[in-house]
Amino acid sequence: MILSIDASNLLLGGGIKHLRFLLQNIEHSNFEKIIVYGPAKLLAVLPESSKVDLREIPEKTSSIVCRGWWQATKLSEYVRLEGGVLFVPGGAYLGNYRPFVTMFRNMQVFETVELNREGLSKEWLRLKILQTVQAKTFQNSSGLICLSEYAQSHLQQFYPNLLKTVELRRIPHGISQLEENCRDYVLKSPIQLLYVSTVKQYKHQWHLIDAVAQLKRQGYSIELHLVGAGDTSALRKMQEAIDRHDDLEAFVHYHDGLPYTEIFDWYQRADLFAYPSSCENLPNILLEAMSSALPIACSDRGPMPEVLRDAGCYFNPEQPKSIAASLKMLLDDKTLRQRLGRKALEYSHKYTWERCAQETFSFLQSVHQRHCS
Repeated sequence: MILSIDASNLLLGGGIKHLRFLLQNIEHSNFEKIIVYGPAKLLAVLPESSKVDLREIPEKTSSIVCRGWWQATKLSEYVRLEGGVLFVPGGAYLGNYRPFVTMFRNMQVFETVELNREGLSKEWLRLKILQTVQAKTFQNSSGLICLSEYAQSHLQQFYPNLLKTVELRRIPHGISQLEENCRDYVLKSPIQLLYVSTVKQYKHQWHLIDAVAQLKRQGYSIELHLVGAGDTSALRKMQEAIDRHDDLEAFVHYHDGLPYTEIFDWYQRADLFAYPSSCENLPNILLEAMSSALPIACSDRGPMPEVLRDAGCYFNPEQPKSIAASLKMLLDDKTLRQRLGRKALEYSHKYTWERCAQETFSFLQSVHQRHCS
């Protein structure tokens, strides 16, 4: 059995991390050979194995148009020569090779309300084009991997025509379990509230800032630490929220994008974690906060309740008063912080990369057997 993997459009950390951990758990695979097509920078961080054949592709495929042409012509030709099944974890493939399996990763592309938050902008147009390409990809695939029950149900409810001949399989990503620390859940002064996320329209950093300002005015000694790079328009909106509260002593600290080791330090340093995103497929950052045993105030949208279950205080991410109320519950009750933090840690343990790799290879092998035998 031969497995080819198109890694040409794995440009972000999450997709690269997923592929790296799949290959690190290659013992769960029965494929005789796994061929990975990707740019040199990506191939350089992948683990080596006698079963894995890493093949460099031209740098020009970093362009969306060039990448689409390369997939439709060269990639299809290469895979046809090898045979077997093609895996496209990036979610976009318009070539004619069959069978192939792909993944549903970007929730905003298929949630109309969240997509329209971008307004009439270049980002909105980019997402609409991506929606068209991914819809065609899903429709043509032999198998589609969804990361959460929420994401799978959303496609089944709103895009059933894309799934008529497609086998669905829900396989959550794993996380690298963080070192467990012995939290005493006693709040420092000032209290350290953390939110790790890219700054985008559906991430609602500005509503969180307004919520924390309300708590400051009620007398709480609290600092908000925001970690993550972002879009220009969303960063501007975040700065406007900070400026709204310039009558208060500076309480918002923006750290931009940080290396993972520094983000890890922030998970350990924080007292509380907030997650006001309204659009996710599978929120890996939320899982990382859970694995840090942090008490979490969390958005009640999307798959967040599916992941965090009864281990968080939920709020409406578009209502600062709701966010403030959930945070206040955690601030005022040490027993609640301790119970929710420990329960979140327990729930995070089921999201392992070993399980993800085992289930992914099993699904790819079953597709190979049905279509290539």
